[in-house]
Amino acid sequence: FFDAVAVSLVFLVVYRLGTIRPNGERVAARRWGPYVAGASAALLLAFSTLFWAYSVVSEVFALNNLFAGLLFLIGLEWCRRPDRVRLLWLWMFVFGLALCDQQTIALLLPGFVVLLWQGLRPGPGRAVRLSLRDLGVSLGAFVAGLLPFLYLPLAALGSPALNWGNPDSFGRFVADVDRQDYGSFSLVLGSKRGSVLENLKLIFGDLTHGFV
Repeated sequence: FFDAVAVSLVFLVVYRLGTIRPNGERVAARRWGPYVAGASAALLLAFSTLFWAYSVVSEVFALNNLFAGLLFLIGLEWCRRPDRVRLLWLWMFVFGLALCDQQTIALLLPGFVVLLWQGLRPGPGRAVRLSLRDLGVSLGAFVAGLLPFLYLPLAALGSPALNWGNPDSFGRFVADVDRQDYGSFSLVLGSKRGSVLENLKLIFGDLTHGFV
């Protein structure tokens, strides 16, 4: 279900990119182009090997994909109309929620930075200045999105049958949040390592397997 929604969001993001200019103006009629582009992107994602495989198991990735699509859609809409500051607040809240599900959502930060830069960049008819209040509410929204993390120690106090990391103390809670069991800043299993060339071959091999 979550990945089906994520695929729909990908269609919407690509469609909106093809129909609305960065300044918010609608592009002159292009009847089929944006629909074809959106459908192609959405269907390629939906039927790629890994995306499909992790859509039909109980894992965090489907919800993570939904959050990723939602964040790009909200960020795109805000950067075109940065005066709609509530979209920025929603963006920050959803980002906090996404971190509660899977911290690797942070790998999309470069894309988010580009959208932020685009939204705050001065231009014709654009005089965007975020007030301290706006920034404060944005930070508060982000923190509010992180609140589900508090469920971990509360649930651990009940001694559940499944209790990953047993976060009933502050130290174990921090270890759960920053993925110490997986390696906080590691995306590989155990002590496995590889050269840049080996990793690039792996990435492009997976892409070929997934999309061909």
